[in-house]
Amino acid sequence: MAVSHTYHAIAILGLWFVTSGSAFKFDPLGTLGYIFLISMTVTSFKRPAAWIGQPTWKILHTTGMHYFWLGFTVEFSLRISQSMFIYLPLSILLVVAMMLRLVAPRMQRKLAS
Repeated sequence: MAVSHTYHAIAILGLWFVTSGSAFKFDPLGTLGYIFLISMTVTSFKRPAAWIGQPTWKILHTTGMHYFWLGFTVEFSLRISQSMFIYLPLSILLVVAMMLRLVAPRMQRKLAS
């Protein structure tokens, strides 16, 4: 994910450069997404993960992943009318993944007891 979004950021910057800045529109939610992505990528290595500690690491990665899930779900859902065959399955897949993520810990606790 980090590699593909790095290419995406390079493409956005390239477009900005080619259009002399006229195609660029500041997107605070997109910027927050890149901040999460960079933070999560850096802390996926041992030393930075140890430096921030396990509780902070878990909060960062859980919050970041939920942010991406919500963002992609909203974006894909808004585009269903443009191309139902592409965006409807992706939206359903994201909702199912969220549901599994929320239900799995409860199921594990139930099975353990």
